[in-house]
Amino acid sequence: TTVNTPTATLTGFADLTTAERRVLRGICEHKTGPQLADAFCLSEKTINNHKYEIAQKLQANGGPGCLTRFVGKHQEQLLQLLAQAKSR
Repeated sequence: TTVNTPTATLTGFADLTTAERRVLRGICEHKTGPQLADAFCLSEKTINNHKYEIAQKLQANGGPGCLTRFVGKHQEQLLQLLAQAKSR
């Protein structure tokens, strides 16, 4: 019997780096790129690079705004996964 855990249902989440997970959490909290850059003391370019990598790993393809739409659609599941990952 297979257990259907949130990590098993969201392709690519396990591949995210710690920095990418922090950015993803910020996106889940409706923070903008400039807000994330300020919060993490990074450039907006670095945040955009993380967002691009997150979108690739989660297979959230579809042009500008695709990651935001993906997060909106999967927000509850992502927040659960992020909380699980943080507690490990």
